[in-house]
Amino acid sequence: MPELMNTIMADGPSSNPAQPIKAQMRAWGTWVEDIITAFLSNGGLIYDTRTHLDADLLHDSNSIAWVLGDATVANNGIYRKIGASGTGSWTRVADLPYSFIMASDAGAGSPNAIVATSSIPVPAADGGALIVFSVFEANTALPVTVAFNGGTPLTIKTSSGANVVAGGLVAGMVIAGYKSGATFRLLTDQVSAAIQAAAEAAATRAELAAASVDKAATGRFSTEFGFVDDGATNNDAAWVAAKAALTHGERLVMVKKVTGIFYFATTSDFTGVPIDATANPTFTGPNVYNDRTQAQKVANDPAVTVVGTGELLFNSTALLTTFQHHAEPVDKFDFLTDGDVAYDEPTVVDMNTATMLKFAWPNGNTTSAAATGISKATNLINIDWSTADLTTLIFAGIVPEPGCQYSWVCGYNAADTGYVVLAYEGGYHAVYAAVGGDMVHKKLTAAATFTETSVFSFGDGLAAQTEAGYTLTKASMTVDMLTPTKYAIGMNGVIIASGELAKPALYIGPGVYRPAAGAQVSNFQNIIKTRNPTRLAPRPVRALFVGDSKMDDIMIGWPRDIARVMQGSMGTQWESSKNIALAGATLADQLTAILAQVMTGYTDVFIGLGTNDTQVGTASSTFATNFALMLDQALIAGAKVTVLLTPAFYDRANAVTYGGLGQNSGGSSAVPVYREIIRRVVATYRDAGKAVAIVDAGKILGPTIARYLTWNADQNRVDLNVLDNIHETRSARTKIAHACARAAYGLSSPKRTSGVKTMLALTSVGGTVAAAATAYLGSYAAAAALSSAITIPYAGVAKNLRCLASVVPGAGQSYTYTLMVNGVATILTCVTGAAVLVGADTLNMVAVAAGASLSVRVVNSATGAVATHQCTVEIDPT
Repeated sequence: MPELMNTIMADGPSSNPAQPIKAQMRAWGTWVEDIITAFLSNGGLIYDTRTHLDADLLHDSNSIAWVLGDATVANNGIYRKIGASGTGSWTRVADLPYSFIMASDAGAGSPNAIVATSSIPVPAADGGALIVFSVFEANTALPVTVAFNGGTPLTIKTSSGANVVAGGLVAGMVIAGYKSGATFRLLTDQVSAAIQAAAEAAATRAELAAASVDKAATGRFSTEFGFVDDGATNNDAAWVAAKAALTHGERLVMVKKVTGIFYFATTSDFTGVPIDATANPTFTGPNVYNDRTQAQKVANDPAVTVVGTGELLFNSTALLTTFQHHAEPVDKFDFLTDGDVAYDEPTVVDMNTATMLKFAWPNGNTTSAAATGISKATNLINIDWSTADLTTLIFAGIVPEPGCQYSWVCGYNAADTGYVVLAYEGGYHAVYAAVGGDMVHKKLTAAATFTETSVFSFGDGLAAQTEAGYTLTKASMTVDMLTPTKYAIGMNGVIIASGELAKPALYIGPGVYRPAAGAQVSNFQNIIKTRNPTRLAPRPVRALFVGDSKMDDIMIGWPRDIARVMQGSMGTQWESSKNIALAGATLADQLTAILAQVMTGYTDVFIGLGTNDTQVGTASSTFATNFALMLDQALIAGAKVTVLLTPAFYDRANAVTYGGLGQNSGGSSAVPVYREIIRRVVATYRDAGKAVAIVDAGKILGPTIARYLTWNADQNRVDLNVLDNIHETRSARTKIAHACARAAYGLSSPKRTSGVKTMLALTSVGGTVAAAATAYLGSYAAAAALSSAITIPYAGVAKNLRCLASVVPGAGQSYTYTLMVNGVATILTCVTGAAVLVGADTLNMVAVAAGASLSVRVVNSATGAVATHQCTVEIDPT
């Protein structure tokens, strides 16, 4: 076999690098002729399509055939018959031995990414064929690539190995070359015209470099289309020309040569072309809009796309508005901080210690012991339904430690209903579901007094569960005791329900209900307690955005920044979002909009408004009433609400005084009134236990003062948080997005109980309690409950009452101790018998409010010994 064409056509001496050796050329040509002769001696089978070839199997094994005219270019080639005549198949073994291929560039690509086609496949081997085509349009940058028949793009190189310079390929130029690795090597260097074009392009680049403009490889400069940045020349025609030419995603690089201000007499739509704003241009004119018109938004038309490191300022001379566009911010950094460290400490719970209890179903609010049909082991509790109590809610009660998580899995039968139970004095909360059924969150607060709400699935927002592993009777279940009363219930690590008990939890654990006897056995398995646990992941987020321009998506990336921050953080899956916010809307406008929404399925609602009410002077009482109605609608289906408290703003007249522009607005002095209305309404809802959080933008951005906004001809500002007298900049909204995300997480997983405990000592201090007498211990022994009571300055949970007498009460006698809160007896109590000095209640817990008065009542029996007494009780802050 002679040298490959790639070798023959390799660069020659520097004096004539493109000169091949003629002897090698002759040898290569002879080799090609021999192949053709061999083909003809075999009968010369030729087919126009691969389909016709495959249909003709009446040829011996190893017969050779050519396919020449198939519309699928890759099907053309040399084939060998496999198998005896009448059977087998044809296999492609080689390209057609064409040394010359004519290709076509019809403009399907772009000037710098040519797409060419040919009727003959381009050989995969380097130098397999000489390829010729005519250039459709001049290139504008380097490097230039060419892709043949949809193949991998090849970088075009001159014969000396250099890139083709900008303008080096001109429309109608015929070029010839061959494949060499990942390049398409031309047979010649560029002509003098191309060198001239390269020089001109270099001069243009130098001019643009002086203007600090960074042009991407796929960019086209605004000067190419006639843009003039003097602030007066009409650029409508230039925009039309640019949009017509830039149809392949190329950037329009705005070049600052005069002032950087481009005037448009009528143009309002600047979508469809990525605008490189590295030079910080300004678009101005009567119809220049901040992004899209409302009609374009409703039609889901694309937004203005800004790229580069600078900013694009829109200034409407008719609407008296300014608006700033930035490129999308960079992704989150991949590093950890101190707050990212996990301190989970799992420990085994001996299930022999679980207290088996039962509630009468469905209305009972007190527990009794459940013992029949129950057997225990360290990691397993079995319930035998041939003898166990039926038609009652049976559960394994574990005394919870606040701040810890408890997890388990259960083995249920088809007739069972599974439960997660949190019991307190006088009631319980539970999530329950039949095997394969919908989940229900039940809160029973007194006998026959309860509420039930559906627990929505993760997939479709409906109650029906669709995956067995995500049903209560199949999943790993977790109870997170955030405080003695606040809890979250998790399924496979994700929150499905949360709430707050009326009193501290006495027991938590798995439960089961069975309507009829049977031979089956249900079981609870592997209860694990985790101290310092990682928070449960929030439910997949389905968000609704409500408000005015504070929440409207007229600024690129906002409020999608909130989704960007939350997605992946703390296990969050952001499923969907809907934005009904509208720039210019008042609270009444958005109340009408949210009342028209079907709220089922939303997990989070983000509200940001109030500025327009300030400007139009909405009555304070009306504003407060409407805002409460909006919160009610947002909370109606169990969604959490995050409210963005608008920052103070200043009138446009103030901005003009300091050289700025902005909304033609007034009424800034009324901003604090509306801010505090919002804050008070939110506080009222929080006091009622509602899931509403507030984000004060003022705390994030600092003072919003007109004199900080000192725009000059170069668009420099002192305050980078402020876009105009009302709106925040793109970067400031990124900060707000982080704050909104933090607040939303605070609602889904409240702060845990502090580990600091208080030990309260209550004593008779030298006084004694006589036989058949009652005294109240506090700072001393008193005859009345409140006389010597000790006041607690913070809210908490009282537990672990321990009492000690100076002498035992005597045969048949006792001392009875009871914790009193504000003079009322609680369930925290203990009794010491005839020969016992110490008593304790480490089982019960009592919630105490801030400012509550605590004492311990001690009752001496009829002939009990005269003694002094001292007691201690622990107070866990909540």
